[in-house]
Amino acid sequence: DLAGDRATLQMQWLTARGDWTGAIEHYRKLPAAIEPALRDSLLNILAGGLIGAGQFDLLDNETQAILKDAAAAQPLRITAMRLRIHTAIQRGQPAQTLERIKDARSLGAGVDFATQWLMRLYDVVMRQEKPGPEFHEIIAFADAQRQETLDGWARSMLAGLILDMTFRVDMFDLALKVIEEGIPEQKQDWHAMMINKVKAHIALKAGRNEEAYDRFSKFMQESAARMEEMN
Repeated sequence: DLAGDRATLQMQWLTARGDWTGAIEHYRKLPAAIEPALRDSLLNILAGGLIGAGQFDLLDNETQAILKDAAAAQPLRITAMRLRIHTAIQRGQPAQTLERIKDARSLGAGVDFATQWLMRLYDVVMRQEKPGPEFHEIIAFADAQRQETLDGWARSMLAGLILDMTFRVDMFDLALKVIEEGIPEQKQDWHAMMINKVKAHIALKAGRNEEAYDRFSKFMQESAARMEEMN
C-alpha cells in the first residue's frame, strides 16, 4: 500500500545517506498496526545498511530490543536472531556466534535454523590455523542438536561437521559414536570404511600400532574400491 511504500522509500533514503540515527528512529516509530512482513522488510533494509557500514553495535542494540519485546511477532524475532548471529560472524567472534545460536534455540528457533548457522560457524573455525578454545563447545552443541532431531538433512550435516571437527582435535571416540549411530545420506559400505579409519586412529593413539596398520590398510583398500566404483 501507499503507506508501506512511503515507509520503505524513507528507510532506503536514510540508509543510503548513512543517517543511522534517522533510520533507527524511523524504524522505532513505525505504527504498531504495521504489517509484520513490512516491519521485517524494513528491519532487513536497516540491517543491510548498518552491516555494510560496520555499525554492528547499533544493529545489535536494535535486534536485542526486538528480542526483549514480548509483543514482537515470531518471524520478526527469527530475523533478529539471524542478524545477531550474522554480526558475530562478521566480527570474527566464534564464541559469541555460538552463544547467539544457543540463544536462538532457547528462544524458539528450530534445529534446522541452528544447523544452518552452525555450518556457517564451521566454515569460519575450520579455516583457523589452530583449533580455538570454542572448538569443543561447538562439537558438543552440534552433537546435542544431532541427537534432538530426526530430520535426515540436519542429522547428516551435523554429523559431517562433527566428524571433521573431532578429527582436528583427536576426539575419535565421539567420531566413532556418530558413525555407529548412522548417517542418513551414507551407505553401509561407507560406514564400515569410516569405522575402520576411526578405529585405526584410536588404536594408534593407544599405542596399538599393529592394529592401527591393519585398519588403515583396510580403510585404504575400501576407499580405493569406492573411488573405482564412482568412476
